[in-house]
Amino acid sequence: MSPHEPFTEREGNLVLNIQSDFLLKREGYEYSRPKVPRLGDLGGRKRYQMKDLSLHILDIVQNSIRAKAKLIGIEIAEIPDRNKLIITITDDGIGMNPEQLQSAIDPFYTSRTTRKVGLGLSLFKQNAEMTGGLFNIESELGKGTTVTAVFGLNHIDRPVMGDLIGALLLLICSSSETDYVFKHQTPSGEFGLDTRELKQMLENVPLNHPEVRLFLKEML
Repeated sequence: MSPHEPFTEREGNLVLNIQSDFLLKREGYEYSRPKVPRLGDLGGRKRYQMKDLSLHILDIVQNSIRAKAKLIGIEIAEIPDRNKLIITITDDGIGMNPEQLQSAIDPFYTSRTTRKVGLGLSLFKQNAEMTGGLFNIESELGKGTTVTAVFGLNHIDRPVMGDLIGALLLLICSSSETDYVFKHQTPSGEFGLDTRELKQMLENVPLNHPEVRLFLKEML
């Protein structure tokens, strides 16, 4: 099926089932979707500037994809009463040995031969620590990697979230081989998305189908 073909009646019903499923999960408690600033298209920004947290997330997840991860977790927790914003990214990729882990936040370290300077992790660490926060990375060879950054939520130097929706859509719709579990916690409630569940509900309808992408954009 071409990704540009319109939904058949059966495929449309599958998407409606997804919508119903998520609505049912929200019943029984008050829920308000987190409001995320939309600051434009990701492609219009220079990657090395990392002015937005969404770009940091995109950069770290791309590292996970290069590490052959099949399942990537992205968790964002906004905790105003503790003045904390916590971002955690986990993957089941090939992981790193102790020497690689020690070098991972070196701005001039990379395991790739095509790029001599790696700034993503070091910039993520620097931006977290500039807000009085913390940065931690744990990895085990053959098991995967976990990156955690804690920011001062209200600190003047904290990067804005940026186009988080655009970043998530780009990741979800660009590869059918990688699954994502996304969680966003705010004082208003918690939102979760698991692409494995979506694929099961959609059966043979790809996540990059235009109407599925539109549904995901509305839901996120």
